[in-house]
Amino acid sequence: EWLLNVNGAFIRQMLDVYQERFGVLLPTAGTILDMGRTLPHKTIVVEMALSGMNTQQIARRIYHSPEAVDQYLRAFERVLVLRHFGLPPKLMAQVMGISLNLVEEHLALADKHFPTREALVQYLEGRGVSLENAG
Repeated sequence: EWLLNVNGAFIRQMLDVYQERFGVLLPTAGTILDMGRTLPHKTIVVEMALSGMNTQQIARRIYHSPEAVDQYLRAFERVLVLRHFGLPPKLMAQVMGISLNLVEEHLALADKHFPTREALVQYLEGRGVSLENAG
């Protein structure tokens, strides 16, 4: 802000426009450390995957390792499986060892992309998750 002598809100707006226009995630404290009001990078990774991008494409786009991208996607899939079996969000967070906030973000994505139980099952089975023999 002080270096460029412009308002911080203007800088944030310009970053948002750039990221949206070019489909990249710039490494800022908000995206890397999940600080502030920016959309967390874990959520962005899942959105990119659900739009059809593969791990390598996502990793290049957001400046993360493919291993980190796969880790985010596995956590999302685990939340989906636990949702399929009816676990409440607090228990999901405990079982997975992640924050309730992250579970809720993943559940919001699930609501957005999988409006029915059948859509959820179809996605999981498409990812190689077998729900038949479980429980």
